[in-house]
Amino acid sequence: MSARQFLSLVTPLLSGFFLAVAVSGGIVGERVSEGNLQVALAANALVTLLSVLVLVFTTRARGVPCMTYVATQGFGALLGIALVHQVLRGSGLAFPWLSEGPAQLVNDLVATFGVLALVFGMARGADLRALAASLLLVTAYRATSGMWHLDHAPHGFLFTVQQLVVAQVAAVALAMVAFRVFSPVREV
Repeated sequence: MSARQFLSLVTPLLSGFFLAVAVSGGIVGERVSEGNLQVALAANALVTLLSVLVLVFTTRARGVPCMTYVATQGFGALLGIALVHQVLRGSGLAFPWLSEGPAQLVNDLVATFGVLALVFGMARGADLRALAASLLLVTAYRATSGMWHLDHAPHGFLFTVQQLVVAQVAAVALAMVAFRVFSPVREV
């Protein structure tokens, strides 16, 4: 395997991984800070910045079949989410109100894969299928939001984790549009 082939497989894996760590870690950080607005804004800014970087890498991908790239990026994202949850479980951050279970994973999966669908859709020249998949995923998530990770902090939160997830995806959507308008990029 040549260095170029190796990089063409490692790049999507790492881009998916780091994006998922930022998304999942941002959600955890916002929850642990008991809904601190500055933490939420910082998390959204980091996720948006990383999404634009992932878009740049995705648009410059050459020589890797489209589905292989998407699958590798998705696998990297799953590894990133798993790492954040493993660190949280072993961290000793013991908040009696902070739940850690399947519903928390749903939040992270929706946020991460909603963002990745936006990135991939924009990398493919505003591919409506990927963009619609992101919109459908976030809409279904929001419609069923009462089922997903409702922490009850002692002092309450300014907003719910579901609103943070939707805000992350919306911020990335705006960044993707701005990037495509102001930066001519080639399609995957």
